[in-house]
Amino acid sequence: MRADRILLIESNRRIARRIEEALQGMGFIVWHDENGAEVIQGLTHQVFDLVLTSLNSPENFEQVQRIRQVFSGPCMVMSDFDGLNTQLRAYELGVDDFIVRPVDMRILQARVRACLRRCRPKHSSRQASSAIRVKDLTIDRKNRRVFVKDTPVAFSSGEFEVLWMLAAHPQQALSREFLFTHALGRPYDGLDRTIDRRVSRLRKKLNACSDVALTVRTVWGKGYMLAGK
Repeated sequence: MRADRILLIESNRRIARRIEEALQGMGFIVWHDENGAEVIQGLTHQVFDLVLTSLNSPENFEQVQRIRQVFSGPCMVMSDFDGLNTQLRAYELGVDDFIVRPVDMRILQARVRACLRRCRPKHSSRQASSAIRVKDLTIDRKNRRVFVKDTPVAFSSGEFEVLWMLAAHPQQALSREFLFTHALGRPYDGLDRTIDRRVSRLRKKLNACSDVALTVRTVWGKGYMLAGK
């Protein structure tokens, strides 16, 4: 099972370090950004499983609004301001939890876990299933096997993860960033071309199977898609 990825937006490095250590200790992958200005655009592809952001002013809700415009997953807000109107405004904008600081790290851990658990049913049931069938291709995640009709076809572990993600999002172009974080389980640094190499090998294997009417198409400016040959 891959680790959940959390985007932490916190300008105070000391506080951010404490939170990172607490969440990483639970097995989460944490990507820290001091202001979120650049990384928020990546949320368009739902690269993260949860966003944990600070609210540094009781009137400054712009960041929460920007997050909710591009990210439908669980969003938690931390703030030093505990006013009723501040909390109500945050919930009106769609946050899933509002944490008043200071907060014990054990409580923060418990609330992050609870928030993810509550929101888990919102995830794609197709992605959560143990097997996906696309035309004559069957992908068995539990046993990590791929079949063309009833014949097993060998794929590497990395190729399997990419194929699973593409099959779980039919007729949808997935960005390199999305595939990197979901298939490799770590944030994308903007330079690594591991996904491109895995997609290339996966495409060659699918194209070599005469009984498979599927290939991995490159959608210019958007990413990769599992589609008909």
